[in-house]
Amino acid sequence: MSAKSSAAIAPLERVLVTDGDRYVRGRTATALGLLDREEVIPQLEAALDDPNFYVNANAVYGLSAIGTPAAWDVLSRALNHPNGDVRTRAIEVLAKSDREATWEAILNKLDDPDPYVRAKVLETFQFVRTAEALAAIKRAIDDPDPYVQSIAQTIVDRLNEEVAEASIEMAGDRGPESCHPLLPKLWISSRLQLENYI
Repeated sequence: MSAKSSAAIAPLERVLVTDGDRYVRGRTATALGLLDREEVIPQLEAALDDPNFYVNANAVYGLSAIGTPAAWDVLSRALNHPNGDVRTRAIEVLAKSDREATWEAILNKLDDPDPYVRAKVLETFQFVRTAEALAAIKRAIDDPDPYVQSIAQTIVDRLNEEVAEASIEMAGDRGPESCHPLLPKLWISSRLQLENYI
C-alpha cells in the first residue's frame, strides 16, 4: 500500500464515527475496506453497531473487501449480531467463502429468530445439493413464517423439476438406474418427493 493510502486511514476513521450523514459514514466504511488494510478491521467491526442499516451493510462489505482471515472471523461473529440486518448481510458475503466451517455456521442460522435471516439462508443454499442443505430445506417447509415456507416450497418445486428433467434426459428408455448414480435414489415415477433426496 502506498504512503498516500496509509495517510487516508485516520481521516476516514474519524469520518466513520463522527459524520452525521449515514450515507457518508456508509461510503466511508466501504472506502476503508477497499484500502485493504487489516488495521481498519476494528473500526469496521465497530461500524456494525452503527444505528443505521446503510452503515452496517457497508461495514460488512468493507470487511469482505479486506478478505483476510481476521476479517472473515469478524464476519463469522456477525452471524450472531443482535441486529438481524447485520446477520443477513453477513450471510450474503460469507456465502462467497469456501470455508466449510462458515457454511455450517450459515446453515445453523435456519434457527434464527428473524424470518428474513432464515429466508436469506434458504436463498443462499437454494443451489447447494448436499444432504445437509437439502435436509434444512425440507425442515424449512414447516417454518412458522409463511414467507420462509414459500421460499422453501419454491426450492422444492425447482428440485422436483430438475430431477424430472434430468431423469428424462439421462435415462431415455433405459430407466433411471442406467444413468447418474444419484438418480435411482431420487426416482419416483410420477413426482419426486424431497424425502428421497435425504
